[in-house]
Amino acid sequence: MVLYNGINLSEFQENLGDKLELKGNFNLIFPGGSKSIKSPEIMIESLYIVKNEIPNVHLYIAGIVPQNNYIRAMVKNLGLEENVSFTGYLPPQKYRNLLKQVDLLVMTSKAEAFPIALLEAMGMGKSVIATNVGGIPEIVENKQNGVLVEHDPSKVTDAILYLYRNTNERKTIENKNLEHIKKFDWDPIIDKYLSEYKK
Repeated sequence: MVLYNGINLSEFQENLGDKLELKGNFNLIFPGGSKSIKSPEIMIESLYIVKNEIPNVHLYIAGIVPQNNYIRAMVKNLGLEENVSFTGYLPPQKYRNLLKQVDLLVMTSKAEAFPIALLEAMGMGKSVIATNVGGIPEIVENKQNGVLVEHDPSKVTDAILYLYRNTNERKTIENKNLEHIKKFDWDPIIDKYLSEYKK
């Protein structure tokens, strides 16, 4: 039996704060900051292409990105300063409030174990795009509760544009995630742990 990590689903159903005025008509969140294993450069390269079809797309990069980091330079060099916000570290409630109001979460990692950020997005009923690496396929089933992609900017771009163009598909994925996430709620997971210990 596989026993997964989980989230406290009730925390994602409470009032998280005031509605935010987001900067784009189509808003993305990348939860990796400047961590190299999260491949933020792939996210930025993809955004540069996406902007051609969605000029007012906006990306929120959650997490710490130092002022002299190459990602900030990349954003400037590609002329994406109006399309990217660096949020810095956000306390859990503020992060969840932002997550609740964006259109989708994108994870471009080159390696992952079992990313809780995906569970949190699903807990908010969000569509997710994630690279098909590590434990991610144990969370995301392609075209069912998210989109799995190769570790490649063009593939990430295709997935973003697919979900942008297919609003009904995105809504279907969002609704499926609200159901799918229930298996990752800590309450049933703890029951399984206790059952295994008793054995």
